[in-house]
Amino acid sequence: PPHPTPSSGVFSAAMGVLNSEEQEKRRDALLQLRYAEESLTAETQKEVLSAAEKAMFLYKQLGEESSAADALKAIIAAIAIREGQEVAMSRARKEIENYRKQSDRCGEATMKLAQANLHLESNRPQEALRAAGEAQEEFKALKFTEKEISAYLTIAQALLVKSDTSEALTTAHQGLALAEEVGDERGEALSLQIIAKALCETHEIKDAMDAARKSLTIFRQSSDYRQQASSMLLVASIHLVRERPQDALRSAKDSLVLSKRLGDTRGMAKALVAMAEAEIKNDEQKSALQSLREAKEKFQALKDTRGEVDVLRVMGAANASMCKRNEALTLLKEGLELARSIDDRVAEATLLRQMAEVELDMRRMEECEDHLNEAQTIFRDIQHWRGEASVDELLLRQQIQVVSRDAVSTADEWRALFYDAGDRKGEACCLREAARMFFTAGFEQEAETRAQ
Repeated sequence: PPHPTPSSGVFSAAMGVLNSEEQEKRRDALLQLRYAEESLTAETQKEVLSAAEKAMFLYKQLGEESSAADALKAIIAAIAIREGQEVAMSRARKEIENYRKQSDRCGEATMKLAQANLHLESNRPQEALRAAGEAQEEFKALKFTEKEISAYLTIAQALLVKSDTSEALTTAHQGLALAEEVGDERGEALSLQIIAKALCETHEIKDAMDAARKSLTIFRQSSDYRQQASSMLLVASIHLVRERPQDALRSAKDSLVLSKRLGDTRGMAKALVAMAEAEIKNDEQKSALQSLREAKEKFQALKDTRGEVDVLRVMGAANASMCKRNEALTLLKEGLELARSIDDRVAEATLLRQMAEVELDMRRMEECEDHLNEAQTIFRDIQHWRGEASVDELLLRQQIQVVSRDAVSTADEWRALFYDAGDRKGEACCLREAARMFFTAGFEQEAETRAQ
């Protein structure tokens, strides 16, 4: 028979079949990729890896290389859970080189974003910022808006880890504006989560709660249960800052129930830690320790050292609140060793500061000062100004107790950190707290100056 021509009905019918097959492939690839991006947990990593690989294969068949790169990013995230961060990072570096040889700027930028997310998971905010920043600039130049939104989210999260809340807010709002512009509801909800965290850090509680609840509503409407659980934990943390432990406990329990339904062990462990923090505030230390023991078992089963460090931090706080200071120090030292073993410098400095606080209560002034100086060095090195400010606060308490001449300069340095960051409310709170400390110690002139 003669070959069909573009004007013949046979050709049109054949093209219709081809278009239908392409649409079916594209739909299947999109569903597989969405599943891979939204459902990754320790329990689902095998299925997620399979879905991401299938999505990448389908997108390559369709000739949609930018979407295939997104699928490869999901594969790297699954490898990080299955085989560890180092293996995943090695794969990302290899793929960057491959894309570079092919002169595929979008693919290379997508792999840099995958690298940034791995750095973020390992608490390396500076490296995450550098990689995500390069990816964002490339996506903007290439006009890949949805990828640019993802880069903004990673940048904002890295800034939050560094406690650069002002910059984190600005970046998250940029991501939010882009997400609203292109109708990316998931990007919008994830941006709102980050905005809520940043506002909570600056004690703008009402706005923080509004943003957190908006994100929760969007995730409920889209049936994204894992992110629903995450938003519930965010609501719980805001309630804790508001000094409403009962409300915090209720939200954390809701998150736990949802994570159980999903079979998400890591989600359950995080919810148990949030419950414990609320229970400590509510003077239910026994319940808190039980929640923490359960959380520790889950993190250990997952081989999640970072989660285990967080559990030991809260366990230390629970024991300290019951005046079991020696037990608290033992737990905090265990957490410190684990934090150092995974090179988590933020956790290391946080635990050193927490140990110093317990030692101050025990009147071990020299050990307290040594640990504070060590924590201060780390916070300065990683440019974490809020951590540095928290150390200055405790150092001032210690210096006032031993009647040190350095107390006044420490108080001024503490205030300067808030001033330099443009946090006026934080600066006022800092001055008020310093005034209270000086007044209690009998330094009335220093107290009055700061109170004014």
